[in-house]
Amino acid sequence: MDTKTLSIVGLILGILVPVAGIIVSAIALNKMKQTGVEEGKGMAMAGLIIGIVIMAIYILMVGCLCIAGAGLAAAGY
Repeated sequence: MDTKTLSIVGLILGILVPVAGIIVSAIALNKMKQTGVEEGKGMAMAGLIIGIVIMAIYILMVGCLCIAGAGLAAAGY
């Protein structure tokens, strides 16, 4: 696969499946670094950043739900 295709796939996966998007975008950026081809670098960076941000949001949501559940359990609900 060429770097532009990997970048597009990384961007789409970064939105839909963040972990896969982070991995594919990192692979695309690494391949660009090795080959010297810069085509699609912006999309790969966007996929990486979006994937990281969405994963951070998921982690915060799970943490908040755990805290809320513990609070409800402690209150006897």
